[in-house]
Parts: sequence; structure tokens; C-alpha cells
Amino acid sequence: MALDSSSFVNQAYMVLSDPIERSSYLLKLSGCDMSNQDKSGEETLEFLSEMMTLNENIEKTIETLNSLDLSDASLKAKFEANLTYLYRDISYRFASECKLLNTCLRHREWANAKLALSRAKYFGKLRDLLHEIRPLVRLKNLNVDMY
Repeated sequence: MALDSSSFVNQAYMVLSDPIERSSYLLKLSGCDMSNQDKSGEETLEFLSEMMTLNENIEKTIETLNSLDLSDASLKAKFEANLTYLYRDISYRFASECKLLNTCLRHREWANAKLALSRAKYFGKLRDLLHEIRPLVRLKNLNVDMY
């Protein structure tokens, strides 16, 4: 019994501590159908195009990181600045969508909350892609703030 209770509390903590999971749970509690969320077609072509561009930029950044000539100080500094900007931009956009999402949930604007959740998920996935390269950034001793 105690083990079940502990497991339940741990699961609840995991859901509530993650903004995406928490928002999904609250939308589900409100009666919103989340099963077709990613197929809703509510994302604008402009937003989807922007996501594709950001994804391509991340892929190019990873390719550059793998082949970066560390002996060229100016190239190294330029790469560090570009990667720092990209990470901060995506992190800021993720945080902005989460803030909008919380506002929509607080005001019970379920349709807008679903859209904000979808957008936050996109930015979260891009941020996670950048998190995956942190070990390589450290290994190459690059001065990039990705935390």
C-alpha cells in the first residue's frame, strides 16, 4: 500500500513539475480531446515553416560542431556565438509559449491553450535536440551557455 502511494505521489510530481505534462493533464481534465491534438491542422503554415527552418539550423549546427576546426579562433568564436543565440532563442520561445499556455489555462481558453501547448511542444523538441549535443560542446571545450 505504501509503495503504491509513493509511486502515485512520484508520478503526480513528474506530471506537475513538467509544464507540458501538467498542461496536457489540465486540458484533459477540462474535457479537451487531446488524442488528435497534433493532427488538428491549427498550426499556421508560417509557424510550421519557421519550425522547419529552426530544425534545419539545428541540423547545420550539429554538422558544423562535428567538423569544427578548433584551431581557428575566429571560426570557433563565431560558432559559439551562433549556438548561444540559437539556444537562447529557442529557450525563450519555449518559455513564452509556456507562459501563454498558463494564461490560457487560467482563463479557461481551452482552444488557445491547445494551440499554445502544441507550439510549446515544438519548441521543447527543438530545445531537447540542442540539449543532446551538450556533451560534445563540453568535450570540445566550447564556451556556450546551454543550461
